[in-house]
Amino acid sequence: MLWGKITELAAALLAACTVATFAAFFVAQAILAPHHLSTTVGQPGVARAVFGSALVLTGVALLGLGLGALLRNAAGAISALFGVLYGLTIAAGFLPGNLSDEVRKYLPENSASDLTSVGHTAGSLGPWTGFGLFCLCTAVALGASAWLLRRRDAS
Repeated sequence: MLWGKITELAAALLAACTVATFAAFFVAQAILAPHHLSTTVGQPGVARAVFGSALVLTGVALLGLGLGALLRNAAGAISALFGVLYGLTIAAGFLPGNLSDEVRKYLPENSASDLTSVGHTAGSLGPWTGFGLFCLCTAVALGASAWLLRRRDAS
């Protein structure tokens, strides 16, 4: 049953988020065009960033679903999701020296951020490598929740 929810959520959100991110892009370009600040989808990295935003939003929703199934508590899942996405990044910022930068690039929120931007951040994993790491974190949460769900239902 969990895998059905995952499939339905992923398909529906990817479709909706793709439409929403491209619509937001074109609305923003219409606003920026009179000021000569617009760009096109054909510019290097722009299509990847717009579609990547839809992919990351879908991944965040799946991570939230995994945490929700794992914790079986809506408030706890929302808190855990924000803690994983933002709390870990903030906590890593308190590490000394270059250790902070080295740790932060592997955290879920930062690893996926290059996919949603046109430029490349120095010292990052790169757009697709970072998104792959983000997907791995999501898969771990979903796998753990599926395992725990089977274990709880078996007893």
